[in-house]
Amino acid sequence: MSFVKGKRAIWLAAAGGLAVGVVLVVLADWVDPKISSQEFCTGACHSMQVHVAGKDYYQQSVHRSTHTGVVTGCGDCHIPNELVPATWVHVKKGLADIYATLVRDLDSPEAWAARRPALTEEARHWFLETDSATCRHCHRKDAIEPRSQAGRTMHGIARQKGMTCIECHTNLVHPPAGS
Repeated sequence: MSFVKGKRAIWLAAAGGLAVGVVLVVLADWVDPKISSQEFCTGACHSMQVHVAGKDYYQQSVHRSTHTGVVTGCGDCHIPNELVPATWVHVKKGLADIYATLVRDLDSPEAWAARRPALTEEARHWFLETDSATCRHCHRKDAIEPRSQAGRTMHGIARQKGMTCIECHTNLVHPPAGS
């Protein structure tokens, strides 16, 4: 009799775990796009309101203002496109951002300027680590055909060497740290 009760408890626990898992996946699928949006990034985070949103370098960058009508936002570059990695990045970066907001005064231009080199290096490292996956979500490496001969040559070399986007393409939207 206790064997049957034990088996039933295992099945109930498995069913409960499955139900919780399904609810969490559905919730993450609903929440992730909202907290990857431009409105969230530049609205909920005060330091982004102060130092990024509305700045000319961002508004006039090739990734924000294009002749194709494609308008990218913070999440397009800084958040993976798959649900599990996106959720992990939201949790990891979100907690770090909350901590930084509470501990550092990133609203002050001086604090922001002091922190930018580390943030820039952290972002660069993430792009290297992920093989510029968010870049390649929109740009197919094998379909890129730069206008100049020098660009075509460099892209050929990059493909041969297995290089990733961020190794050459830096500061496309944000100005270099220290400027």
